[in-house]
Amino acid sequence: ALSGFFDCPDLTCLDVFAEEEIFSPTIAQIIPAIAAAPFASSLRTLGVFLLNDIQPRLDSDPERSPHLATVLHPILGLRALENIRLTLGTSALLVEDADMRKIAQAWPAARNILLQWLGFGPRAQPPLTILRHFATHCPRLRKLAFTKLTATTKEEGPAVTAPKETVVSGAGHPLESLHVRFMLGTGDNRVSAARLIAELFPNLILGEPPQAPKPRPGRTERPFRVTTGMSWEMVEHEIRVLRGEVAAGNEDEDWSLR
Repeated sequence: ALSGFFDCPDLTCLDVFAEEEIFSPTIAQIIPAIAAAPFASSLRTLGVFLLNDIQPRLDSDPERSPHLATVLHPILGLRALENIRLTLGTSALLVEDADMRKIAQAWPAARNILLQWLGFGPRAQPPLTILRHFATHCPRLRKLAFTKLTATTKEEGPAVTAPKETVVSGAGHPLESLHVRFMLGTGDNRVSAARLIAELFPNLILGEPPQAPKPRPGRTERPFRVTTGMSWEMVEHEIRVLRGEVAAGNEDEDWSLR
């Protein structure tokens, strides 16, 4: 147990790295050990990075995999956490809307949240609307990152059409950085996804737009290929377009009032 190594009841920052080439179920005991440590209630920054051979777990029935919120349950009681970085690469997990709601509700003081998991199977790809939970329950959040989100679900239709929740009022939610490593969906979902994100996080700072490749002398460049898939960069592009339309509309309104 962590409490057996040192006695630091006022410890505020902890990073734990565990990597094994051979699958070992004992690695899953790290999270409960952190929650039981004497310094747990003092922690403000927590990083947990768990990696090992996952093949034995992937060969089993994916429906028997634990839920993300169940795995994290011991540390969800640490409500004073402000900076959370979690990489769970030891087993397949079920990651659904209910898991994300519990996580967002557990850490109201959070400023930075990074959640990485193994995105195998359709039940490890939560809908984009989980962002509403963080907009509602984490009013101080500035940075947010996930492994994988989907803008559509076969059972529920477009995820971006889910009912709205109450979000931060006034100047809007303070989130400035949002990144999704893998965005699932089709080109038809880009605009609706961008509208949802722009609505929830009006202060979001977007990355630099990709630059078109420079033509090479003496070489005929192929025409730009239009893709029907989705990526985080494509969603950011649609947010830029929406912001441009809003700015143009505001200018027209200003001229009409003169």
